[in-house]
Amino acid sequence: INIPALVNQTAKLWEKYYKKGRARTEADLGTKRAVMFVEGFPEFPAELRETVTGYLYGALDLTGVKNVKITQDTTDPQSWKWIVTWA
Repeated sequence: INIPALVNQTAKLWEKYYKKGRARTEADLGTKRAVMFVEGFPEFPAELRETVTGYLYGALDLTGVKNVKITQDTTDPQSWKWIVTWA
């Protein structure tokens, strides 16, 4: 399973559910790290940001990867970030 591709698909789903903001990802297979960004949606509610975290956990759990960690970086409301690492 290509974890960065899975995170990228999650970002692509954004357009299906939201008319505001833009989602994108950056990934590095060497460090087993991917970051999903949601930009241009500063009022994105905290509850829905937690839903994104849960969706990412659930999707990654289905792949069988171990030691999945997802950290939200909420320091910049113009660019919400979900930092995903795995083993």
